[in-house]
Amino acid sequence: LLAYGDVLLASESPVKIGASAILGFDNNARLNAERKSDGFAEETVSLSYKEPVSDLVKLKAHYNLLNVNYFNTSDEDVLWQETGAGLDFNLDPKTVLETDYTFSYIYFHEDELASSLSHSARVGLRHDFSGRAGVAAGFGVSTKDFDDRESRLSEGPLSGEDRGDLRYTADSEVWVKATDRVTFRSGFIFYRNDSDDQFHDYYDYNAYKFFA
Repeated sequence: LLAYGDVLLASESPVKIGASAILGFDNNARLNAERKSDGFAEETVSLSYKEPVSDLVKLKAHYNLLNVNYFNTSDEDVLWQETGAGLDFNLDPKTVLETDYTFSYIYFHEDELASSLSHSARVGLRHDFSGRAGVAAGFGVSTKDFDDRESRLSEGPLSGEDRGDLRYTADSEVWVKATDRVTFRSGFIFYRNDSDDQFHDYYDYNAYKFFA
């Protein structure tokens, strides 16, 4: 990491804005045996909006942008954008039903085979125990459609159809507020990816993620 700048604007307003700029160095920009290094510039922008529309319902929306440009390895340049919206329903004073929809598009400037768009939806429950601890869990489904990458048949030949993936996600989280300024969080996320690329079922896999 060579240099970093970050701006966050937040107040009582329902709108929050964040932005950052990074200069970095990658010692293997193409992730291959050549191990060619390169510097890069990265910019992010985030916008979010949360506002109650009634005593029982809160509206939320967001937009995120990530732009990465390498100084020499331009075929690794990428632009990722995401936007979404959802509603939170207060089932009781301590329990919230969360619903979210997200659309995202990732564009590789010089690698059309890797560019793709995605739709995802999630439903979850969040419960707060007296403001000092809480739990959350949810289930989501997403699709990933590639712009110009064909799926393969089980024998290996291309199918003539654009590849598409279907992903199922289950997530959970626990948090404990130790002090007014310190909160401990931990959780678990499970992914199941199911692709229509049939060659050795290479893109059919399970993934697990723990965090704290």
